[in-house]
Amino acid sequence: IRFLWVPEISGTREFMYKYPEMQDKLMAVLNFDMTGANLKTTDAFLRIKQTPDSCPSFMNDLLANLLLFVDQTYIRTAWGANSQFNYRLCPYISGSDHTIFLAAGIPAMQFNYYSDNFYHRSEERSKHVDRTEMKRVGFMAAAGLYYVATAGAKEAKDLAWESAANGEKWMAEVSRQCAILLQNDVKKIHLGYRAAINKIEGAFLRARGNMTSVTEISGAEDVTALLDKLTASLETSCENHAGRLLNLYQMRCAALQVEPQAPKLTEKEELFQHKVPQKLYPVYSEDYKTRNENVQKNIPKKSPEMSRLARSEIPILIDGERSILDIYRIVRAEYAFVNSTRDEFKYAYVVTPDSPDVQLQSVIDYVTAMEKAGLVKIEEKQ
Repeated sequence: IRFLWVPEISGTREFMYKYPEMQDKLMAVLNFDMTGANLKTTDAFLRIKQTPDSCPSFMNDLLANLLLFVDQTYIRTAWGANSQFNYRLCPYISGSDHTIFLAAGIPAMQFNYYSDNFYHRSEERSKHVDRTEMKRVGFMAAAGLYYVATAGAKEAKDLAWESAANGEKWMAEVSRQCAILLQNDVKKIHLGYRAAINKIEGAFLRARGNMTSVTEISGAEDVTALLDKLTASLETSCENHAGRLLNLYQMRCAALQVEPQAPKLTEKEELFQHKVPQKLYPVYSEDYKTRNENVQKNIPKKSPEMSRLARSEIPILIDGERSILDIYRIVRAEYAFVNSTRDEFKYAYVVTPDSPDVQLQSVIDYVTAMEKAGLVKIEEKQ
C-alpha cells in the first residue's frame, strides 16, 4: 500500500512519469480530494466517484459495500459534528488525481465532499473539517485497501458474488431508464431503440468487467469456474432486459403504425468493425507524452462534438483487441443521452432524450488523430 501527498494532478502525473513501472503494478487507487467536510457548516455530502466503463473494477462493489456498512453502523467521535451519514455513489466524473491513474487503465475512485459552501474560496479552512467524517472515510479507505492488499481466492470469490449482484441491479436500472428513449415519434423511435439496446449491452459489459476483474486478486481454478457461472447468469439477465425492451418497442411501433426494424450495421459501422487501433507506447512515457500534445490539432474542425468525458475514455479503451466500432459502442453506451457533467445530473445516472447522442464519426476522428500523432497504428482485422 502506497501513500502519495503531492500537488493535485501535476504531482501525481510526475510520480507516474518518474515511476512508469507503476502502470503494470498498481491494482487499485483511492483518491481523496476535499475529504471529511463538516456537513453542518459546509452543506456538503460525501460523493464517491466510480470508475468509468473503460476501466471496470471490483473496487466499485467493494466501496459500495463499505458505504452501506458505515451507513448502518454507529461510527462517531467525541468531538465531531456527528451528522447523519450522507453520501452518493456517483457515475464517473473527472477533475482530480484519479484521472491520472485511469489514463493508464488503473482502476481509481475518488472520495470528495461536494458541493461545499466554501469550495475554492478563502474560507476553505481546516475549521470546516469534521473528525467524524474523517473517521468514516478513513475506515472505508483502510478497510478497502487492506482487504485488497491481503486478499486471496476466497476474497476474490466473495467479491465476484457481490459484483454479479450489483451488476444485475445495474442492468435493471439502465433498462428501466432506457424506456424513455422509445419516444412516440416516427422519426425517433428506431434510433431510440438502437441506442437503448446499446446501453443495455454496455451495462452488461460493465457488470461483467467489474466481476471478472477479481482475477487481478486470484486466478485460481475455483475462482474462474465461479466467474463462468456468474457470467452466464449475467448474460441471461441481459437477454431478458433486451427482450422486455423489444416488447415495448414493438408495442410503440404498432401504436405509431410503423414496422419495427431489427438493428443492423450501417455501411460505416461495417467498415470500422474491422479496424483495430494498437497503442505504440505506454501512456506514461516520453514518447507518448510528446506525441499526445499533437492529437487535438489533428481532429477535423467539422468533427461532431463529443463530451470531454467521452473523449477521455477512448485512449483507455484501445487495447489491441477492440475495433473502433467496439470502442464507439462502449463510449456511446456510457454517454449517449446521459450527461453526468451537467450540474443537474452530476450526482446520478439520468437517461434523457434531451441529452446529446455520441456519433461514430467523433470516435473515428479522435482515433485517426491519435494515429496521425504517432500514438497508435490502425490494423485491419477480419
